[in-house]
Amino acid sequence: MALKRTATAAVFVLFMFLGAAAHLPAAASPFNDVPADRSSCDALQSLAADGLVRGYPTARICAGAPMSRAEIARLISLALAKVEEDGASRSDLVSLRALMSQYKDELGALGVRTAAVEDRFSSLDRTTQFAQRFSVHGSFSSSYSQREILQNPLLVSGALAREDPVQRFTDAYIETDSSNDPYYGANDPGVLLPRSQWEFTAQYAATPNLIVSLPVKLIDFAQAGYRNRGLGVGVNPTIEVSVPNAGQVQGLDLRLGQLENLRGSLTGLAYSPPDNFHAQYKDPFRPFPEGGDVSGTAARYVDFQLFGFRLDPVAINTSPFPPNAGSGSTSYLGPYYFQQTSNVYGSTPTTDTFSAGSAPLQSVALTQNGQPATMYVSYFSGPGCPAGCFFSGPNQPGEPAFSFVQAANQLVFASPLPPGSTVAVSYQGFTVANNTFAQRFDAGGRLVYHTPGLAGGAIGVTFNRIFDLPGDSGYFSQPALPQSLVGDTVFGIDFTVPLAASIGVFKTPSLFGELASSRYTKDTTLLPYAADSASVVGLRFRILGGDQTLTYQDVGSNYIDGAPFQYSGQSPALFAAWTAPQLPGPFGIGNDAALNAKVDAIAAANGFSGPLLGANPSFPYGTFAFPLFNQFKAQGPYFYSSYAPNTRGGSAQLNFPLIVGKVDARLRIGGQMLREVQPNALADHAFGLNYPTRQRATYAQVASGVTLGLPLLNRRATISLDALYESLRRNDRSPFVYAADPALGLNAFNSLASAELAGSGARVLYYPNFSNLSHYYGAASVAVPLTSAVTANVAYVDQRYSGDAQTLTQSVSQKKTSLTTGVLYNIPNTNASVNLFFNRYAYRDNVLPSYDWVQNRQNLYFTVKF
Repeated sequence: MALKRTATAAVFVLFMFLGAAAHLPAAASPFNDVPADRSSCDALQSLAADGLVRGYPTARICAGAPMSRAEIARLISLALAKVEEDGASRSDLVSLRALMSQYKDELGALGVRTAAVEDRFSSLDRTTQFAQRFSVHGSFSSSYSQREILQNPLLVSGALAREDPVQRFTDAYIETDSSNDPYYGANDPGVLLPRSQWEFTAQYAATPNLIVSLPVKLIDFAQAGYRNRGLGVGVNPTIEVSVPNAGQVQGLDLRLGQLENLRGSLTGLAYSPPDNFHAQYKDPFRPFPEGGDVSGTAARYVDFQLFGFRLDPVAINTSPFPPNAGSGSTSYLGPYYFQQTSNVYGSTPTTDTFSAGSAPLQSVALTQNGQPATMYVSYFSGPGCPAGCFFSGPNQPGEPAFSFVQAANQLVFASPLPPGSTVAVSYQGFTVANNTFAQRFDAGGRLVYHTPGLAGGAIGVTFNRIFDLPGDSGYFSQPALPQSLVGDTVFGIDFTVPLAASIGVFKTPSLFGELASSRYTKDTTLLPYAADSASVVGLRFRILGGDQTLTYQDVGSNYIDGAPFQYSGQSPALFAAWTAPQLPGPFGIGNDAALNAKVDAIAAANGFSGPLLGANPSFPYGTFAFPLFNQFKAQGPYFYSSYAPNTRGGSAQLNFPLIVGKVDARLRIGGQMLREVQPNALADHAFGLNYPTRQRATYAQVASGVTLGLPLLNRRATISLDALYESLRRNDRSPFVYAADPALGLNAFNSLASAELAGSGARVLYYPNFSNLSHYYGAASVAVPLTSAVTANVAYVDQRYSGDAQTLTQSVSQKKTSLTTGVLYNIPNTNASVNLFFNRYAYRDNVLPSYDWVQNRQNLYFTVKF
């Protein structure tokens, strides 16, 4: 204690001396005329604020004239004495270690011992090593949605039109939001439905060159999922090994598990990696794959990545019954992951015989899994049937009564059968079989050479191959699964060439492009490979402060990057003839109302007495609606290119920043004009190979938008306005017979319409290859910050569709609207937010008003990130 008091007194005297010395000339020293730098002063002020420089006010450090290096060294010595006595935090030790290194000569002249800090640092490293190397981050996102249909669906002959195979496909488009993507379909039942997507990643750095990550994801918790039934829990362990410097390779990274880091080609022509996009907490069509990849930079200039993974079979849900358990997990046209097991039923009933022996028989266990409602006692020998009684079905006189416990696969008799009795039970048995799928793999890679001496110049090479291997014991016997092995190989080369720093008003112009070729077959055992090529070339530059891009594409009609999509059930009636491996984009709803009206007029003029076709509720040959497609847009589970096949044309995207007073704005202008490389009759895909065409379809799009930042209530409100116009055109008026008097003997499309024309001697023509469709899109959104944490949002989308009423596919006059209002609350001092918003969707058809549809949705989202 005496020693400690003496040391304390010594320190106090030393502080008094330093306090006085601060106002006196420093003692003679080789370093007197070299003042300390600002960073040293800042570091010492931080140490003093943490109590390591006791008795010396923080405000006096480097106040007025700069302190000399000798004076700084004396303050460091005080801090070292404090560390030796009481220790310090890691951040203070780091700062003190840096100061020790910077002022080692001055500290040596003072005879200061620095080992205490190193000892403390080593001890801290040992005791906190795990905490330093362990980290957890993630997000918890939950939603609660309620859907309310304000207008009931159309009734057809006593049944819901939405259950009709044609109407169900159409309805999947009508019920979508402003994205118009029917492949995510109508969403969720009309009840309060909780959804969750919780993700967190635990990460441990075993060494500076070895990082182990364990991502855990819980999707659709307690409401089932697509790939995972039950609680819908998915766990995806990932191991990542990083080596910053491995000789000629820098940034070497090896990843085993979920691949969220795959790189696409320059324009996405040769390869566009899975994006994991999903709507409203549902499994995505193209989830992040699980496999392995290695990436890095070799010889300073070559970036590389090689990858490989197995693909799970995924399909478009078109089953007539729910294939998965759980609310909202079976959206029509939504992504569906095939069951890995199925029930296999025997072709003939199974019979099991049991004897009571010397004791009563209360229950029996079946030898096979019994299908409920198929079992009965087929034979009984005992009281009431001493010679044995035979029964041909359930609930016959004298048959012992029983109940079936499916979980235990047992029959429990209502009254125990007496000793000596014999009973035989007949039933439909089934076994559980593992479904065997073709094993699908994806392997590929990318190399990019950055040209030295040419800033921004690069040459890239991309390779991707999808291939199937046979399963172990044949294929799952379901029509939706093709019994074929897919093969697709794509090779691409891309480049970026800076032209100059500027060419007149054009700043940093650069030429870019990508060339690719593919060899594809949907059945390697029976069908030859089809080869084709594709190319994209473009120009990037800056003008008026904005980035501008001009491109031209030429994608061959047989160029495919991916594998064919599949259905989980039968293909929809109006999509059964589709043979391309990629899905087309939607483009409104068509109907045959105008043609039926023409048939009705002729029939009425000739005394037709039956119900007119236009008023006939039967489908599909009464007046009905059906989806229209845009073959210039492609998507699907296994489509890995950003460009649709069989398209040629140019596009432009222009952006201009604007500042007017206190208002800043960003102006966007874009356009696209595409044409088929080869004529492709869309009617063939919808109605069969009966409608060849020689005329090429064209697609045009013009879009513009502006985002404004307006000062409001000492904050900044954001207003966005967008408009789009697109069209599909094919001027092919080749006539085909829609309906005709049966006496004419003509092959007509609509048999009901032909029956209506009986005795008229007339026929009605139509032009299935003619297209003249237009789509108008307008959107406005406003975000107003009410406080620093609360933002009010309003968004409105109005879409109009129109087309000529001359053919089977263009009696179009309709609109879709979407109104969203809500409040976003970012909880202060946290990474959590609450988003409450309301949606109102409406569909209006001016030709077929019976299809009008309105729906409200109430949504509450809660998100926490850490």
